[in-house]
Amino acid sequence: MDSWVFFSFPLPFFPSLLILCLLSPCLSQTVADNYSACSNQFQCGKITAGYPFFGGDRPAGCGNPGLKLSCRNNNKARININNLTYQVLGIDEGNQILRVAREDYLNSGLTGFCSSELANTTLDSSLFEFDSGVGNITLYYGCLPSIAQAFRLPSVCNKSGLVYAVYAQSGESWNADCSDHVIVPTSEAIVIPILDISTLERALNDGFQVRWKVDGEACRECSDSEGACGIDSSNQTVCFCPNQTSPLKTCLLTPTSATATTGITSIL
Repeated sequence: MDSWVFFSFPLPFFPSLLILCLLSPCLSQTVADNYSACSNQFQCGKITAGYPFFGGDRPAGCGNPGLKLSCRNNNKARININNLTYQVLGIDEGNQILRVAREDYLNSGLTGFCSSELANTTLDSSLFEFDSGVGNITLYYGCLPSIAQAFRLPSVCNKSGLVYAVYAQSGESWNADCSDHVIVPTSEAIVIPILDISTLERALNDGFQVRWKVDGEACRECSDSEGACGIDSSNQTVCFCPNQTSPLKTCLLTPTSATATTGITSIL
């Protein structure tokens, strides 16, 4: 008796309506899966991290592509920045500070401060900037014997058997007298102009701090509304919420508002 109601819609409308009806549960499930996945924390040893990082139980859509964390031996968190591997020593999410140390120079006093890659430390300026209180140490390799003995340290990674360490503020520069040099940042607080082996090793092991530039306010708003932060195809922060069919900037806390928004999203 009421079949005429079905045919009151234009025929071309039916395929779109059918597709929308079929896709809505899938879209809802996808966002629910993202919400669940991005609610997880990366954990490795003493290091715990959420957005904007990903790795471990946090899939790629939960963090910035340049902020992937990995875990070595279940207790050493690592990050790759400009093709160099760093051990993560600490993460301060509130102040967006990451403390890292170059893995190729960790505990390097035992190996004569050698590195398989004599590469300077550089940052991806779109993601990071050095924190205040960071100074540079320059390590020189393959140097002429005329360089002051005060800067000489034992080494097993070059023919001369020596490596020379210079703190930037000392004003010394021997680029012309040495075949290679590497600039390694460290904390100014523990460095003196003339370094001995123990001071240099401690400075390299202590690492240095950088700040990440990803917008933290957007994620705070999402978290405050009980959402889970993720990232879209444009590397912008999105908020995944339970029981909603599309990511928003914040979650809707009231049941009435959530129902209304879900209905509007489905129609669109």
